[in-house]
Formats: sequence, C-alpha cells, structure tokens
Amino acid sequence: MNKLSIFSLALASLICGYSIKAEAQCATQPSCSSLGYTRYSTSGCIGTALKCPFDNMYSCITQSDLSNYSKNSSNWWYQDKATGLIFQGGKVNVTSASSGKTVYFNKNFSTAPMTLVLTPYNAPSNAPNDINQLAFASNVSSSSFVLTYSDSDTSNRRTGYVSWFAVGY
Repeated sequence: MNKLSIFSLALASLICGYSIKAEAQCATQPSCSSLGYTRYSTSGCIGTALKCPFDNMYSCITQSDLSNYSKNSSNWWYQDKATGLIFQGGKVNVTSASSGKTVYFNKNFSTAPMTLVLTPYNAPSNAPNDINQLAFASNVSSSSFVLTYSDSDTSNRRTGYVSWFAVGY
C-alpha cells in the first residue's frame, strides 16, 4: 500500500466514524509443575538442569531416573531403566555337603540370565586346605539356580561361601 492509500483509509475512518480497534487476549500462564519442572534445586542432577521460565523450579535427570537398585550386606541388584538390563549378585553360605543349594535371584529375570558366574569366596569350611574347589550352577531359570560346591579332584562336596554374579533381562 502506498502512502496516499493509507492516508485515504485513515481519513475515511475519521469522517465516517469508524474506529480501528485492536484487542489482545491473555492466556493463563501454565504452572512449572504442569510443565514437568518438579525440583526446587539442582542438587542430585546429572548433567545440566533446565530452569522453568516462570519460577525457581528445575527439571533434570537424576540417578533414580536411570536405574533401579537394591543392596544389603550379601545381595544386590541393579536395573538400567533405558534398556531393562539387570545386573545382580550375592554371597551364599553353602551349609550342607549332601546336595545342591537352591539360590533365588534378588530380582527375577524375564528369562534365564545370559550370564551366571560362580566363584568360591574363600577356602571351604569343611576342607580348609583344599585348593581345588569349584562351584557350578544347574537348573538355571529366571528366578533361581541350583548351586553345587565341590572338590574338583574328587566327588566330595564342600561347604562355605560362594559368590555369584548374573546378567540378563
């Protein structure tokens, strides 16, 4: 539009009594919590936190967002939330030399674990001078395995502590 057209339009508006009216409507400002900002500090954040533009609230990734875990003195497990992969382990006291000991996983896998490693924790309590002991698993399932602790040279069973580590989904 040229200057003459704009002037003519303005003059016609004044002569005819038309007015040009502009209105703005304001929307309600969302709350920070409704936008996902749930923290009042950046303490515990891994990496950079995002600050809410309307308040002093933050959003960030914490360790609990990435994984689940549990531990006690003899058993533990860790699960990666992104992949579902579970790592777990423990220490078992084999008290009977007569048969295998059923060990239950701290957290059930969806299928039998991909890896299960067993190792004697220290010398067998029923043969402290035996240096040829071994631990092995049988009947491995998504929830348990049978642990056998024995002498590698004979069929003699051993008692004592055995450590285990398993990985799976």
